[in-house]
Amino acid sequence: MFGGGPFWLDSEVTESIELVQDTKKISAIFKSLKFSEKHNMFLGKLWLIRALLAKYLGNHTDRYKALKNTLKYLSPDKYDFLYTELCSIYSDLISQKSEKNQDINPTLKKFKQDLENFGTSFRTNAVDILHSVICTLFESKLYNDVVEIYRLFKEKQITEAGIWFEVGYSLNEIKEHKEAKIAYERQIKYNKKSSATLNNLANIYKSDGDLQKAIELYQSALELDPDDEIPRNNLARTLKEFEALESEKLQLFYLVL
Repeated sequence: MFGGGPFWLDSEVTESIELVQDTKKISAIFKSLKFSEKHNMFLGKLWLIRALLAKYLGNHTDRYKALKNTLKYLSPDKYDFLYTELCSIYSDLISQKSEKNQDINPTLKKFKQDLENFGTSFRTNAVDILHSVICTLFESKLYNDVVEIYRLFKEKQITEAGIWFEVGYSLNEIKEHKEAKIAYERQIKYNKKSSATLNNLANIYKSDGDLQKAIELYQSALELDPDDEIPRNNLARTLKEFEALESEKLQLFYLVL
């Protein structure tokens, strides 16, 4: 049961009770029910049971529908596990649809809406699935979605999720170079350094015209991974460009004299 332990439906029973042990049959019964009861708590708990059954059966779509209906009647302030369950559903749906090459845009749209509408409490719970969701989107090259979701969270939460590299890469891909630089620098500050992070940050500094800083970062990347050909090749090209610029400066200096 959600949150551990049973809960009471808290409404009068007027029908006879039949003991059913087949989970699929129970789920089918709940799907066929028409909830005419006007008592919010009773309705919410009926939807919650349906969500529990769907979870047990691995039916993520029905689980999502049932839990969203549960949230219409039960307050997450009292039932604090509801947001945790909703986050879990989103993680499962996004992962499942991605693995099956299905369209995840409708699910992503709902997830973003809930992140905005449910506010701080839901986002706090969502930190636990943030790494999984962002990595799935990143692998699918959905960089705009990565950035949109990232911007709904605080720096501390992004750090906790350990996704600064994916955020930096995605920002750079959508031409947000200044913000990408900050993300890569936070990856280096808060998480483990890697040759990929240092190389990508060096590329941004190079595009900004700071060749000296780029060279330093390429060299640092090679210190971490001497066998990485990407920063090695980038360093070689950048050193040639830097030497050519220095040579031009020297020639101009002598011409002025």
